Amino acid sequence: MKKIISFIMAIALAMCAFSLVACEEQAAQPIVIWTFTDELGKMVENYYKKNVDANANIEIKTMGVNDLSTKLDSALRARKNLPDIVAIEEKYISKYAASGAFMSLQDMIPSDNQMYTYALDAARDKNGNVMAFAWQATPGALYYRTDMAQEILGVNNPEEMQNMVDTWEKFMSVAQTLKNYNGAKFSDVRILSDVAAPARAFYSERNASWIVDGKLSIETQLYKGETSLYEIIKTLQVGNGVWGESEDPFINETTERTTAWFNDMSQDKVFSYLLPSYSLQYDFKKYAKNATAGTDTTGKWAICQGPAVYSDGGTWLGILNSSTNVEKAKEIIRYFTMDEGFLRTWANDTGDFMNNKALMTEFANDANRAEAFLGGQNHYALFNQIANKIKGNNRTAYDSKINSMFSEWAINYAKVENVSLSSAKQDALNGFVEGVAGAYSSVIDTDNMTFDLD
Repeated sequence: MKKIISFIMAIALAMCAFSLVACEEQAAQPIVIWTFTDELGKMVENYYKKNVDANANIEIKTMGVNDLSTKLDSALRARKNLPDIVAIEEKYISKYAASGAFMSLQDMIPSDNQMYTYALDAARDKNGNVMAFAWQATPGALYYRTDMAQEILGVNNPEEMQNMVDTWEKFMSVAQTLKNYNGAKFSDVRILSDVAAPARAFYSERNASWIVDGKLSIETQLYKGETSLYEIIKTLQVGNGVWGESEDPFINETTERTTAWFNDMSQDKVFSYLLPSYSLQYDFKKYAKNATAGTDTTGKWAICQGPAVYSDGGTWLGILNSSTNVEKAKEIIRYFTMDEGFLRTWANDTGDFMNNKALMTEFANDANRAEAFLGGQNHYALFNQIANKIKGNNRTAYDSKINSMFSEWAINYAKVENVSLSSAKQDALNGFVEGVAGAYSSVIDTDNMTFDLD
């Protein structure tokens, strides 16, 4: 009997020892985060570890936004080497929210939720569950040169500027005025740097998504009429001329995020940019001063809503179903997206626009939030107004590629020469539909599509 008892005790002790080792090994496993932005590493080291858990075992892997998506897709197929948390850029959020690879975070939404509606809607799965949260909101605006506005247009403040560009028709009229002006101080001014800039606004303002009841849906404001995206892009590209003949564009013919595009922020040739809130801190303040050219446009910019309500970019944090440390992962996401102390401090430290309505309303009403770069304008006030109007339920998992294809064909149409424009538009639309059919034939019905071009 003593031998039996000793044997049982030995087994029990061994099991306890095994459990302790297992617990220690689990505790030693890091929370792995994949991200496309280096901000997350700074947030972990300088905020989370200092204010929540100094000993947190968090491993950050940073890669390019497209590389992250490619690597994640590969890891999901292989079902190994998967992270716990993924930082998802806006153009991929709908894809991964619908993928089934992420766990629902619906139960994390607080009863006094202060997140902007669009930021939640953009990350919902087909059942309406929120699959990821964003720490920032990214309302877009028209950044414009105040000195040019006063000299050429007689505009003295953002309210007056907004009245001149609150529709696309008015916006294009301003483009014509700027191009025609040839004063002593400014001449040959273009309204935008790149021709594709209006596209993000049009896509954001759609009433429905690209896919309705399983079929490709192309809303008429994208291609029909003088203020459609097709015609706006064409007019910007050729001005009053025709591509290849008397072309005299209303844009400076750069490509977004190239050296020439950034350089236009410090020169006197481009009047405005259609860009999101974070561009103030990460683009304009960085490139407004050009040491090589000896130019500096700091303090010569302001913002107004422009002809459309839109958002662009942003980062959402989601947890993969495969994570074995869900509670810790939730704690991290909750801190970065819902903790008011962190959100306030991050906004103060970076100038970022946060995904918290109460906090941003407070900032909007704070007279001390005047932004010197914008000539003393409080950018939080305008961005808060816009963020409350953004649509987030008009997105699909296929938007990134479909948006790119539509823009490509719209630009192709803008450069057509010496043929019937209605025929060229029909050809461009057909080319777009064929591209969607080729990429997504198994999930999107593109049959029997007709277009009212009159």
